[in-house]
Amino acid sequence: MNDLSKDDISRLVAAIDYSDALTVTASEADAREACRLARQYGFRAVVAFPQFLPALVDELSGSGVLAQIPVGFPCGGTTTLVKCTEAEEGLKRGASDLDMVMNITAFSSFSRYRVFCGLTSATTAVCSPMSAELSSPLFNDFTTRRRRQA
Repeated sequence: MNDLSKDDISRLVAAIDYSDALTVTASEADAREACRLARQYGFRAVVAFPQFLPALVDELSGSGVLAQIPVGFPCGGTTTLVKCTEAEEGLKRGASDLDMVMNITAFSSFSRYRVFCGLTSATTAVCSPMSAELSSPLFNDFTTRRRRQA
């Protein structure tokens, strides 16, 4: 195992979007606790459903930790208009970061044009940088299915 310095660990932690409050059972108290932990450890962002955005904005104000909401969560199958609306509303309500889930069905069927158009249209419409996500378990399932088809 590599020896990591405290500085290396701090840089790694500062790149993490802490998503412990992004569950269907999360409460506002869970979102606030996630914010407390993010401030304590120096995570890049706290991710929670938009219903908890006011708590995130309140708890993270002035901390340098971003208040992030997911867009098109969980599978990216919503239309570009819906994603744009989610993103615009989130930004108006104080989100400082957005994580848009790409259309996983389009991705898994190699429809790169649909994925590209969906991502660029949403990003352009809200004039805000977003990260796009393909969660690891889905990617593993996707690659397993592709190997079986080969």
